[in-house]
Amino acid sequence: KRIDGDVSAFRELKGWLPAAVKSSGIVDYWISNSSYETNVYKSAFYGVKNENVFLYGHPRNDIFFDAAAMRRAYQKVAARYGLKGKRFLLYAPTFREKCRKDGEVDRRTNGYNIDYPGLLMHIQQRFSGEWVILVRQHPRLRDTEIEPIMTSEDIIDVTHYADIQELLAASDCLVTDYSSSAFDFMLTRRPVFLFAADRDEFEKERGFYYPLESTPFPLAYDNEELMKNIDFFDEKVYLPEIDIFLKEKGCIEDGHASTSFF
Repeated sequence: KRIDGDVSAFRELKGWLPAAVKSSGIVDYWISNSSYETNVYKSAFYGVKNENVFLYGHPRNDIFFDAAAMRRAYQKVAARYGLKGKRFLLYAPTFREKCRKDGEVDRRTNGYNIDYPGLLMHIQQRFSGEWVILVRQHPRLRDTEIEPIMTSEDIIDVTHYADIQELLAASDCLVTDYSSSAFDFMLTRRPVFLFAADRDEFEKERGFYYPLESTPFPLAYDNEELMKNIDFFDEKVYLPEIDIFLKEKGCIEDGHASTSFF
């Protein structure tokens, strides 16, 4: 999804521009993981130049290249929620901006109307093992009027788990919509499925840098299509498409971003 200065609706907000210029001005250096992201920084923020962007990769993503760290993340999450031996599907939707409808504030919720029982059934039929769904709402949705997650022994609310990178590292599959978490998780080469039930509304409000169809991730606009994408997921098609996508974006993630500083 588009961010900051690349979102026309943001630029039209009263007081946004001075605040955006001020916040960008206090940043001395930017860390990027690709030539594409560097260009986004330069268009979305103010005062970003090539000389203050370092193409190191994101330290938070180093975990995805360390098998031992991935195992520790799984053990930590499994112990926290009593899920030892289970496989995790993480559902992590992004935030929808508040919008006005007939003069009233309306927080659109149709983008979150996912069929949890159906999702669980299809993921277990397609992949081996016993699965649970971990649901992590966006931090900005905490303590809002969004309906609470209907939890069960197979559907676990992990919204307040502090580190999403650990949740990603612990998970065998990710379902999201327009969240950048998909582009972190893809480094694991594990399946990502997009559930974009409100794609048209979101595109009008926020916009995308490139079409969702151009990503390697199977794309669904409703629950039926999501289940079909899971049923017919083809790793032999998916993995080469990830490599092509990362190469096209100039991604340099290799698990050594943290050591690049020293």
